[in-house]
Amino acid sequence: FNKTGRGSECSQAIMLVTDGAVDTYDAIFEKFNWPERKVRIFPYLIGRESAFADNLKWMACANKGYFTQISTLADVQENVMEYLHVLSRPKVIDQEHDTVWTEAYIDSTLPQAQKLEDGQGPVLMTTVAMPVFSTKNETRNRGILLGVVGTDVPVSELLKTIPKYKVTFTTKFLSNNMYN
Repeated sequence: FNKTGRGSECSQAIMLVTDGAVDTYDAIFEKFNWPERKVRIFPYLIGRESAFADNLKWMACANKGYFTQISTLADVQENVMEYLHVLSRPKVIDQEHDTVWTEAYIDSTLPQAQKLEDGQGPVLMTTVAMPVFSTKNETRNRGILLGVVGTDVPVSELLKTIPKYKVTFTTKFLSNNMYN
């Protein structure tokens, strides 16, 4: 981002797993992350010692992140995934439900491929996925991500939905660009 002025199309985060931080490192954040705060910081303080907790809390707050202290093994399961709720919160509140399609790839191991091609070699596939958020009123403002749903789709099935006059162009385009 700093070199090109363009960031990724997704959330950017740093997960800092540490047993302490002797400084807040604000000069580094000022140089590389502020004022835009494009990268969110999620520090995880490991252990019961909390001498450096204030520095890590400051890092999280100053960079739109979330601080977590992991004292026991039970804390791991309960707290480590909290960053997902923080990152998904704006999408839930704004009702953004992006559907993501992968680039086409070759696969011959999926059951869909075996059924379509009778197991005779590779099949061009794509995957479609989207997040699933809680829509309950009491959780909506907290932005709860429930999970992700997705499926693999053979490209040949997608081609069946395109009008016949467009299939020739699409097939030629895919053939010409698949190996480039």
